Amino acid sequence: MFSLKAESRNIKICLAIFLSIFLILCIFASLYYGDKLLMGNFTDFNNDDVKYLRSAQTLIQTGNLTYNYPDQPTVFIMPGIVLVLAPFVKAFGMEGAVMPFRIFSALLQTFSFFVLFLVGRKIFNSKAALLCVFLSIFYMANIYVTTMALTETIVFSLLILLIYFIICATERSSSRLFIIAGVIWGISVLFRPTLAAFPLIMLIYWLFKKVKFKDMLKYSLCALIPFVILLSPWVIRNAITFNRFIPLTLSSGNPALQGTIIDYKPGGLEEIMALTDTPDVPYEKNEMYIDTAENGLAKASFEYQIKTNTMNYIKWYTLDKTFKNFEFPHMWYPIFTGSFNLHFKYHNLILLLAGIGLIFIIIRRRVSANVGLLIILVVFFNCVHLPYYCFPRYVYPVMPIVTLIAAGGIMCTYEFIKQKVKRWRT
Repeated sequence: MFSLKAESRNIKICLAIFLSIFLILCIFASLYYGDKLLMGNFTDFNNDDVKYLRSAQTLIQTGNLTYNYPDQPTVFIMPGIVLVLAPFVKAFGMEGAVMPFRIFSALLQTFSFFVLFLVGRKIFNSKAALLCVFLSIFYMANIYVTTMALTETIVFSLLILLIYFIICATERSSSRLFIIAGVIWGISVLFRPTLAAFPLIMLIYWLFKKVKFKDMLKYSLCALIPFVILLSPWVIRNAITFNRFIPLTLSSGNPALQGTIIDYKPGGLEEIMALTDTPDVPYEKNEMYIDTAENGLAKASFEYQIKTNTMNYIKWYTLDKTFKNFEFPHMWYPIFTGSFNLHFKYHNLILLLAGIGLIFIIIRRRVSANVGLLIILVVFFNCVHLPYYCFPRYVYPVMPIVTLIAAGGIMCTYEFIKQKVKRWRT
């Protein structure tokens, strides 16, 4: 599955060069920018990255998973990122763990782009896959995410592995590969709970592939068993700790509440609360209470606006939020440049190439089930986040997929032009 024996020498050399350049850039960015790329600080613990690191330290010291409040167990986050950070924190300390984790992320991201090449090779061809890796080197968000103590690098690596195993397992009708896919799926949900809905993608993909119903059931069972085994400790822990059934997290309140305000207008929440006669909720130092309160406010805000501003609100929750998801690259620091301008332009170029390429692929009737899988995946990531606060961080894991679609479209266009020129000359 991971062999390059069938590839030409030139493809192997180019791939090795591209991946080496990418790895060097990732490590260099971490070493050069250092603490400038930390979003929070270790005094106030005012952002996700430093909170995750503090959670890892608390887990080591007490055995409890915490997040906002170190003295309280949490169900606000999935445990994956904290479990990964814990060995680094144990070995290097909370602040000292940052750089080793960044180097780990750089290595993981480089491997992920190797897998992306394998996926591209299977769906399009080796040249398109190689072009995708080349284009990805210059998409600086791919490098930037390796400098943060967040989940994006890990989620992308698990996602691209999951895609590859699903394609291979379906083509080979391999129960063993579906079991491995189930393991990857279970692990990925420990980092990103929205991926629990991944079977929806699988179902559509299998329908495209015309997989028999009995085989769907068999494959689903193969994937579901390891998934349940992996998630069971988390569900049991939540039941024991909070005395209720919590399969994933209770953290939808704040992003759902922020997502109800059109264009995230400053003061918009206060305005809606006044119009709906919603009283201020006296927040307690309790994540579950806060989440319940914010979910209630989100519901009141949504119901009021969908009734009073129906068409505009529907537009906000579909087209406008989709635009927010892909508005700019997932970067909060302009690495290797003095401003974000160049990064924004390249991001828009990738989106444009992907859109044009997809149109050309459809016109040329090259939309296979595997190409459909890529499209469904991008649509899925966008749609599952539409109910919440939308911004590029949530959809970053599919941007390399968008780049792959762009590369496939470019190669399809190139081959078409090449054939036309050849016919014209003859």
